[in-house]
Amino acid sequence: MTKWGLGHGLHVYAKGLPRRLKRKNLGKTDGEWLFDVTCLEYGDGDYLQRAVLAVESEWGHEQDIYDDFEKLLVCRAELRLFIFDRAALKFKWLRRCIQRGPVQAGDIYLLAGYDDKAKLFEFRRVDVDADLRAIAATAQGSS
Repeated sequence: MTKWGLGHGLHVYAKGLPRRLKRKNLGKTDGEWLFDVTCLEYGDGDYLQRAVLAVESEWGHEQDIYDDFEKLLVCRAELRLFIFDRAALKFKWLRRCIQRGPVQAGDIYLLAGYDDKAKLFEFRRVDVDADLRAIAATAQGSS
């Protein structure tokens, strides 16, 4: 994700950026900024223009997973990616949170749940339509 953001000319905030990537980060600080990974676009005068990507990941206790996901519900990033241990949480619950949360038409949520038994990720994309309904599409992949 950091390489993708830097490759698109964005400022990337994430813990543990390698030295070679830090140099490409246009002088921005190393470390997290609000989310586990954040990709931002700055305009003239170094003013923040938009948040392109916000990423949260959580493995473990269900309450911690819920808490981290709620951070994405209130952010205004164009894309919100949530990576989690699927064994601890169901996609249906996340979709319900989106449907009942503070969303806007056009919001996009990318969900990646890891199934430890099958050793693969299952993916969902949830789009919020003009009626503020969460519409989910399903895709699967392996890691």
